[in-house]
Amino acid sequence: MSDLLVIDWDSTHVRALVGSRSGSILRASKAAMAPIEGEATAANIADALRPLVSRLHSGRSKVLVVLGGRDVQSRLLRVPPVPKAELPDVVRLRASTEFPRIDDSATIDYLPLDSDGDETATVFAARISPNTLVAARNVCTHLHLTPESIVMRGCGIQRLANHELTDLSQGVHLIVALRGGDLDLVGSSAGQTVAVRSVSVPGEDDIEVRAQAAAREMRRTIAAISSEQGSRDMQSLVWIVGSEQDAQIAERCGRDLSRRITQIDIRSLGESSDAWPAEAAGFAGMLGSGYAMSSRDLPIDFLAPRKPPEKKTPVATLALAGVLAALVIVGGGWMAYSNVAKIQKEAKAAEQEQKDLEADLEQLAPDLKQAAEVEQWLATDVNWLDELDRLATTIRPHALDAHDDYDPEGDILLDSIVAKQAPARNGRGGNLTISGGARNENRVKEIEHQLRDDEHQVNPGLLDMDDDEKTFVWSFRDEIVVTPSVEERR
Repeated sequence: MSDLLVIDWDSTHVRALVGSRSGSILRASKAAMAPIEGEATAANIADALRPLVSRLHSGRSKVLVVLGGRDVQSRLLRVPPVPKAELPDVVRLRASTEFPRIDDSATIDYLPLDSDGDETATVFAARISPNTLVAARNVCTHLHLTPESIVMRGCGIQRLANHELTDLSQGVHLIVALRGGDLDLVGSSAGQTVAVRSVSVPGEDDIEVRAQAAAREMRRTIAAISSEQGSRDMQSLVWIVGSEQDAQIAERCGRDLSRRITQIDIRSLGESSDAWPAEAAGFAGMLGSGYAMSSRDLPIDFLAPRKPPEKKTPVATLALAGVLAALVIVGGGWMAYSNVAKIQKEAKAAEQEQKDLEADLEQLAPDLKQAAEVEQWLATDVNWLDELDRLATTIRPHALDAHDDYDPEGDILLDSIVAKQAPARNGRGGNLTISGGARNENRVKEIEHQLRDDEHQVNPGLLDMDDDEKTFVWSFRDEIVVTPSVEERR
């Protein structure tokens, strides 16, 4: 039997959990949390964790770090079906166009999901910035800990629910858990994580207010997951509770949504109910991540992300190459002198051929320059009327008075459309910058997804909620990069 120490933090609190492992079975033995004094810097986080770790850590425990919220970005990516060895590079290339902010030093890991036949495959990709990863390592260094893995909180929540409810291995489900003032929402499909959101919910001790806010966010998440999965059939809703207040909020949300919500009480999963502090549900991602580590099945690990296999030359091949080289040196030396004259003759002929070719190219230079300029101009030729028609029909495919199923909650209003042609000297295609308002943030993400294809790259920009009382409470701005194919331009 060995112990596992799991640590987690957000902007206000730190958490530590110790579990006893026996084979692939983990039981939570003790959990504790504490507030962070000041800003959530690596030093302040370590200071808050230090008394918890000294009380719980045995010195022989393996260490697991759990991160989430704004520290980790994630989304589903559609990629072409490629050999397994090539998938890491393909995912990273795809992520460079899908994540709003990315750089070459960011760490990306992914979980392969289903394949849509010969056309596309789907992966759940997660990104962590180098600064966040360095901060996590610094926290561990301050505490004299060496982490085995750094994982994603949302995947841990899904794994905990999947561990307790075997029915989640099939179909699409939504799993939620309160973590202080935040609500973690995780989409699960066929037993794997497909969506992760973390949002603030107001109300503190006001059950009514918190339940209304939670139900609203659950509706938005259900709509987004259903759209992404191509189905509106959400088989079940699961709430991981850790207090009586959590249970009451879950019941109230069930009434608001007119859906049955299955509850998992995390307090029943420890060695005793005394193992958990008051806000036990905040440990759901940590316990689930511990389950995954114990069974050697971590879906996302930022310390060991999936990478292309290294190509190693077999030792036998290197030895054979050395023997052959030696034979060539020893046995072929006598041929060198007789071949020198032949080589010199061939070199002179090649030199003359190169001079003749350079003269021909010099005569063709003006024509080549004009052809290149025409081709570059054609590269910036975009049919903007077609682009505006495509944008309009995507945002509102039916006239309002002729569409019986019109959903006002999904309406979007554009107040600005700016079209720019790419610079003629080195550009291609052009850019559309759109801005406006929406009633629902998930509708904005849905439109962004629908606008993407091989010739349209969507770069999400501003997405903010306006506190003023108005119909379209979400303000957004997106950039659409249009790159017509060569065949279309000609």
